[in-house]
Amino acid sequence: MDEPKNYWVSADELARACRFQGIRRIQQLTQDGVLKTEQPDGKGLRKYDFVPSILALLIHYRERAETKYKSGSPELEEEKLAGLRTKRALDNEKLRRAQGDSVDTIYVERVFGAMLGRMKNNLRGLKYSLADALERVEDREERAEIIAERIDRALLELSDYDFAEFRINGGAEYIKELAAAETKGANGDGDEYSN
Repeated sequence: MDEPKNYWVSADELARACRFQGIRRIQQLTQDGVLKTEQPDGKGLRKYDFVPSILALLIHYRERAETKYKSGSPELEEEKLAGLRTKRALDNEKLRRAQGDSVDTIYVERVFGAMLGRMKNNLRGLKYSLADALERVEDREERAEIIAERIDRALLELSDYDFAEFRINGGAEYIKELAAAETKGANGDGDEYSN
């Protein structure tokens, strides 16, 4: 039986066949003794015999993977520790949420968005309610008092948000209430600051 014919390739051709970017990795593996080069016909540039080179790469990477994840290897122990740290952090976060010390950021964003949106709508509505209320008032002191009272009402509403309820229920019911109130204000169903 005839001996199989060698298929000689350059470092660049072998790198492309292995999907390496550039020949640096091929050169490094050659220096490490994983890959062997020869001069076909004893002359010219050194080349790689394709099939034995691919087999050598497969064996090299399989052995490397096996030793990396053998019991007691530093890499495996580090991965186990990283997994335990992540699990501990997740368990601590679950505990903080159960105790009411932590809330999902999405709920915080929704509540503050609704709260500030409602505040903005109410403050914008002040100009109309104040225009009507101040139209009949001649005394400057009395006008200032009406303006201050309306602004204080708007600020008091901002301080009326029940963060304890928000923390206990994860904000779900609270968000529904805020959304309903915001929708009411946006539809013009009522101005809380009118007389």
